[in-house]
Amino acid sequence: RALLSAPLLTVAMLQSNRLAAVDGLRACTMLDTLDVSFNAIDDAAALLRTLCGLKRLVSFSLNDNPCVRAAADMAAVRTELLAALPMLRTVNADPVTADVRAIAATRTVLASATLQAEAIAAV
Repeated sequence: RALLSAPLLTVAMLQSNRLAAVDGLRACTMLDTLDVSFNAIDDAAALLRTLCGLKRLVSFSLNDNPCVRAAADMAAVRTELLAALPMLRTVNADPVTADVRAIAATRTVLASATLQAEAIAAV
């Protein structure tokens, strides 16, 4: 909650703090570097809602949190982040190349098409 009074914060190194959530960062709109590795974050959807408002974010690390222990979970989070945050340049210290961004865009399109098909089939 103390971070709500730090809107000019640009770097937050919060690894290994047993954090379960980071919604207090929503007000830190100047944040460009965030490391929440080795915490207890288990709600990827809540995390993404917070991060999507941090439009200046260029570097983000989420290693070893319950919400991304499986490789597929990390891939899903990465895809959502890349779709929402065009300035993002590194995720978990891995560079976001044009190829990585293109793969994420393809996954986003495929996921959207799948949801549309399921909605049509349910009618």
